[in-house]
Amino acid sequence: MRPLRVSVSLFAVAMATLMFEILLTRVFSLTLWYHFAFMAISIAMFGMTVGALIVFLRPAAWPQAKLPSAMGRCALAFALTMAAAVFLHVYLFLPNPRAAPIVWTFLCTAIPFVFSGIFISLALTRFPGRVAMLYAFDLAGAAAGCLLVIAALQWLDGLGAVLACASFAALAATLLASGWVRAAAAGASVALAGTTLAAGLHLARNDVSLFPIVHVKGMEQTGFEYERWNSFSRITVSAPNGGHATAWSLSAAYGGPLEVAFRWLQIDAVAGTQLIGFDGDLKRVEFLRWDLTNFVHHLRRGARVCIVGAGGGRDVLTTKVFGQKSALAVEINGDIMKVVNGRFGSFTGHLDSDPAVRLVNDEARSYLTRAREPCDIVQVTFIDTWAATAAGAYVLSENTLYTVEGWKVFLDRLGDDGLLAVARGVGPQLARMVGLGREALRASGARHPEQHMVVVANRLAKPPRSFGPMAMLLVRKTPFTDDDLARLREAAARMRFAVELEPRGAGTPFLRAMASGRGIAEHAPADGLNYEPPDDDRPFFFNMQRFRLSTLLEEGMHPVALLLSLLLGVTALTLACIGVPLALSRIALRRGDAALLGFFAAIGTGFMLVEIAMLQRLTVFLGHPAYSLSVILFVILLAGGAGSGLSARIPHERLARHGIALLLALCLVLGAVALCTVPLLGAFAASATPVRIAVAAALLAAMGLLMGTAFPIGMRLALASREALAPWLWGVNGATSVLASVLAVAISMAFGISMSFWAGVAAYVLALGAFAAAARRPAWEL
Repeated sequence: MRPLRVSVSLFAVAMATLMFEILLTRVFSLTLWYHFAFMAISIAMFGMTVGALIVFLRPAAWPQAKLPSAMGRCALAFALTMAAAVFLHVYLFLPNPRAAPIVWTFLCTAIPFVFSGIFISLALTRFPGRVAMLYAFDLAGAAAGCLLVIAALQWLDGLGAVLACASFAALAATLLASGWVRAAAAGASVALAGTTLAAGLHLARNDVSLFPIVHVKGMEQTGFEYERWNSFSRITVSAPNGGHATAWSLSAAYGGPLEVAFRWLQIDAVAGTQLIGFDGDLKRVEFLRWDLTNFVHHLRRGARVCIVGAGGGRDVLTTKVFGQKSALAVEINGDIMKVVNGRFGSFTGHLDSDPAVRLVNDEARSYLTRAREPCDIVQVTFIDTWAATAAGAYVLSENTLYTVEGWKVFLDRLGDDGLLAVARGVGPQLARMVGLGREALRASGARHPEQHMVVVANRLAKPPRSFGPMAMLLVRKTPFTDDDLARLREAAARMRFAVELEPRGAGTPFLRAMASGRGIAEHAPADGLNYEPPDDDRPFFFNMQRFRLSTLLEEGMHPVALLLSLLLGVTALTLACIGVPLALSRIALRRGDAALLGFFAAIGTGFMLVEIAMLQRLTVFLGHPAYSLSVILFVILLAGGAGSGLSARIPHERLARHGIALLLALCLVLGAVALCTVPLLGAFAASATPVRIAVAAALLAAMGLLMGTAFPIGMRLALASREALAPWLWGVNGATSVLASVLAVAISMAFGISMSFWAGVAAYVLALGAFAAAARRPAWEL
């Protein structure tokens, strides 16, 4: 067998595997819900673990003489099943997230990863002399997949990108297969590539997908004029609607017209914003003055406004209605900006051409950290999308725009009499927002934060003219003046809004307690919810359910209950993946095999805990979601590949000594990173994007280089002493990675991101001890 063909094929299969895994997070975020999207990672790892265990249980099925053909067949099966699984999910199963078919969806989408797992397991366990270099190609291929999936989703829709991914796997099959399998692989590669090209051309010419996804989240959606995918969303724009526009929360005192043409722009099918038809006549959009979400503009005229989340341009248009001095609108999704101001610019009135309007494509908190111009108003209006990013699929539902540190950034951008205006629906989140405002003010130096906050609510709004009751929290950088309060009360009375919290003592007892920080336990409702203000270490504002086992029985479909159920289920599967294969095989464990088991379990757990914690920590620092994916995953995987390649230079007779030294160095480096990451990121938070990328890359490369040495040195040790166990040990590594992918989220939600990282460090310390014990066993003769 030509070694180069195996290496290149492994690179291609690893690249396709990671691409498919990321694409599944996007498809699940659209067809199911965002908190199901991170299941794609667990599904991928579970499938690959099963593949490795099949190799372990049936070693005779993969004779060395026919290994290339067997690997080629697996690569072809991987290509065909990944395309089939996604199309079956989209067009046949149509699962309801509460019903049994979702189980079949997850099992179906795990099948392609089984074939990928067989391929990679054979590559990493059947070539003892080339383990380190092959593992380097494996990680390098995965790193390339991180970049390629971003490019694919810029040109293709989600299903078209899956076909492109499948064509790479089929191409890998042609390098190793022979006979009719090779011919079939070549034909499949050409057919898949041709269909991918057709999908891309159709999307470019018609602005809609060749393979439309109609059934989403239990609903049926059709009639789109425009559709685009990227690595963190799918956006669609509906046909124009000439009926009544819908306000977020319209004043009951407004009796004017709402007849204005509009289109719906939707993000992953459920989070929506309106593109309001605007022909330059401000009188036709007069209703915007009477929407609660725009109440802050009655208090500041001629203001410099910063809008967090430009969306469909509604808030930008509002600044024109009120005659504000300028509008800076920061939008994270570049495709939304292109749609609103490009494709449908003539419909929305080309607001971007107004000299008083400046649009910025960036993550708002990251951008405002670096910005220097002061604002009079920072407006945050219902900006969460319930969409899982390709990188953020690991992190469930955190949102660092709603943390103490995030709000301090907003307050820092305000002048002394500036206002932070945050609008959300009335409910428990309102009280948590007040507590968040209190802590952000205290972090900014306010001694009496209750004097800086007002809550105005509209509980009279009803569909179809409004989405429903909403409230606005106004946070003033300095205490509210009597003039401000008088103006506020007058405007609220005129619009039939209720002032539910103000500095002079008005408001409900619990809101007053949350504003002052006194008497919270005494006045807290008996709902068991968590009202503590979230911070960057636990940025889960939208999850107010406390992390406890009783939640499993109380809230069956709540994200915390889902996570706990998943954690229990994955723990059971992990134990089964470790124990059942041994019970079915004829291989008996010897004294000392426990050390190898402990080592591979520890590095599988540690790698995933560290990786996910860094994903959570660096996403805001880098700003754009594309940077999170391309920089974080790409660098850590590429550095890991380089580390694996370097470990190949360790002579066989020095493997034990040098392996212990490498693992000790890894533990020290991880400990240093854990201690310095937060202050280092704070020091460079306001730096230019290239500098922030360089800082993040340096941290990740230092860790990744050493983490990449752990698996190959362990596998070399296993192949030298217990070769028959090698596929099983690879499976143990994968199974514990599945468990850790869920455990990382659970630890972050319950104890914080820092604790999740330290748990990863502890896992590598255990790996160091296990490796040292395994290297001393009698069977290892050095």
